[in-house]
Amino acid sequence: MQNYLELFTDSFQRVVSERIGDEDFFATFYDVFVGDSPEAAEKFRDVDMQKQREHLRKSLDLMVYFSIDRQASDDMLRIARIHSVSGNDIRPELYDCWLESLLKTVSRFDPEFSDAVDVAWRVVLAPGISYMQLQHQRL
Repeated sequence: MQNYLELFTDSFQRVVSERIGDEDFFATFYDVFVGDSPEAAEKFRDVDMQKQREHLRKSLDLMVYFSIDRQASDDMLRIARIHSVSGNDIRPELYDCWLESLLKTVSRFDPEFSDAVDVAWRVVLAPGISYMQLQHQRL
């Protein structure tokens, strides 16, 4: 039986410690994401990407905690508000592209990437992604 949280955690540790040339995981992810989505490119046009990479790291941690305990922390709710229709209006469909871009980046940075690791990332992040999508119109 697969322990998806363990597979995710191990993979996450590998990708954050791996560098490809001068690039780290978080910088490469945003290059992939804005390259895959004109909508994402527009959303990040005037954003401080160094800060955004730091936000991504923290938000991934929040999503893992949410996956484990299924309770939205104050920080998770704050991020949902920022991404909602009344905030930056990150459409629910954009999360699908976000996840695919993230996994594309994971596959580049994780030397042990496999179908099981792919599934682990999807399983662990799914509750948080669903939460963000559902909160889009509600907040």
